[in-house]
Amino acid sequence: MIIDIHTHIGKDVSDPKLEKYSKDQLLADMDKNQIQHSAVFPFNRPDEDLLKESLRILELSKENKKIIPFLRFNPNTITKEELNKLLSKGFKGVKLHPRAQNFVFNKIEYDRIYEIIEKHKVPLLIHTRAATMETSDPAYAIDIAQRFPNLKIIAAHFFGGGLNNDLLNQVAKHKNLYVDTSVYSSIMEMRRVVRTYDRLIYGSDAPYSDQEVEILKIKKAKLPKKIEDKILFKNALEVLNLK
Repeated sequence: MIIDIHTHIGKDVSDPKLEKYSKDQLLADMDKNQIQHSAVFPFNRPDEDLLKESLRILELSKENKKIIPFLRFNPNTITKEELNKLLSKGFKGVKLHPRAQNFVFNKIEYDRIYEIIEKHKVPLLIHTRAATMETSDPAYAIDIAQRFPNLKIIAAHFFGGGLNNDLLNQVAKHKNLYVDTSVYSSIMEMRRVVRTYDRLIYGSDAPYSDQEVEILKIKKAKLPKKIEDKILFKNALEVLNLK
């Protein structure tokens, strides 16, 4: 089994060169790569469109169980009442993008958002990138994990390319903190990281990266079968509360 924790469908307003990536294209790529389920959320859109696209993905998931719907929104504009109502509709997780929606995600003012996500017992996947430290510093994920120990957090893009040994030791202390393998992982880096930390989850960031390429990195790392299974599906099952 393979579960991809990080995919998009639709059109990204911030990347006009990117062609629209449809549900059918995603499903075809999943079939090609023998991926059973993908967590799916919208590309960057205006606030209102983010919610509309999220709801559209939720409806698509009712037609095809391969799609695991994640809610995406701007935490600067959503109300607590609106977020509670949306999460009650059946979303299986939340995706937040600090750079695109312009917020520093470890600020206390956003705890109201994390409290609600934690209450609904769904995971939070959050964009991290070491190159855009002001909004997306990977270390901020450690702050959130400390403040919300019952909230399952997935730091995207291999901890934003910043998983050095010092941060790795801190990340390993928090059992609610996971890291997806998309984009910034490499064969050698995965080999290094799994010596002390096995809460990695396969993610492709499709269509920005390719599902096959991101799987190949894991396969070519030649990790112990137990660790490879955790990365490809077992950790995702745990995070998503799936059987």
